[in-house]
Amino acid sequence: MENHPNKDEIKDRLLQLLAAQLKELEMELLELKASKATDTKSSAGDKFETGRETMGQTQQMLETQKGNLKGMSQDLEKIPVSPSETISAGALLQLSIGWIWVGIPYGKVKIGDWEVQAVSSNAPIVKTLRDKKIGEEISLANKVIRLHGIF
Repeated sequence: MENHPNKDEIKDRLLQLLAAQLKELEMELLELKASKATDTKSSAGDKFETGRETMGQTQQMLETQKGNLKGMSQDLEKIPVSPSETISAGALLQLSIGWIWVGIPYGKVKIGDWEVQAVSSNAPIVKTLRDKKIGEEISLANKVIRLHGIF
């Protein structure tokens, strides 16, 4: 077993999670469209129109989320998994507070026995660490964080 999480596994797991979320959103959209199509105008016209408007707003929100997920998946596909020597997209960072993978802003992901925080290269912690070397420390949110490794 390696002494750090496998970057290929991190990327694959994130792609699986995004694909599952996308599938779930598509199902919600189909259900919403079916509900909208079978909704008939009642004698309470204002109530009907309000309901239709709410469904339209929900549909728009789901479509936006779907677009965001597709964009994240496309961004993720482009991220390298080769070994890193610098803090950039694709780097796996071992910090005193845990593991961070620089890629997409997803959050915590479980990879085997490892827990990895997936963040974007624009995350404050990444920006603050960008020019640091192994062994150096930063202070962020009143915490001292040490960089133990870059993989």
